[in-house]
Amino acid sequence: MKFESFKDQTALTVVLSLISALTILFNGLVIAALIGNKSLRAVRSNAYILCLAVTDIGVGLITMPFNIDYHRSKGHTWDYGEAACITWLLNDLFLCTASMWLIAAIAADRLVVSLTFS
Repeated sequence: MKFESFKDQTALTVVLSLISALTILFNGLVIAALIGNKSLRAVRSNAYILCLAVTDIGVGLITMPFNIDYHRSKGHTWDYGEAACITWLLNDLFLCTASMWLIAAIAADRLVVSLTFS
């Protein structure tokens, strides 16, 4: 979807930047809670949540800002060169795939726990 007017582009940039900032902030809070609380560190399955928070911070720091800039440009052009484009795409692919696999691992872990205790 193209946003032609300056007003639409500005609104899109603000909303996507807010999502990126909140992604970084809230996942940072999850990491701080898991590292700072001894009883949370003792739960084995919280390692999956910690890894998920780290990958999501990577998405917020690496993938989202370049994606915002790419969609903000009128012609959907890439201004950073081929090497940066490939690096961005690989980071996007790796981090998003890792995030999805971690969600699947968390679901499997919770299933095993629920079947064990039922």
